[in-house]
Amino acid sequence: MSNICEHDYLRRKCPFCEIAQLERENEQLRAELDRLKRGEWISVNERLPAVGETVLIYYRYHDQQSIVTARFVNGGFIGFWDADVTHWQPLPEPPKEGENG
Repeated sequence: MSNICEHDYLRRKCPFCEIAQLERENEQLRAELDRLKRGEWISVNERLPAVGETVLIYYRYHDQQSIVTARFVNGGFIGFWDADVTHWQPLPEPPKEGENG
């Protein structure tokens, strides 16, 4: 299979296909940003946090279930190796100094 597209008559990187790819990536990033603004959970089957990132996780362990913070390393969440972590989300922004709660 050739990497040459229908626009690539000069056998160079196709700017039309590159723009289309960037537009698809931009749409995916906008959808992800909207989802994050709404605070929706991300399935661990969909994607995992960055290595070293501390996030909120939803887990089940035997008959327990809870939401806690955990750091993601070595393909799992510290302290929750045996738990069934199903979803996660980034931590919200901390309150600004001087804000009353």
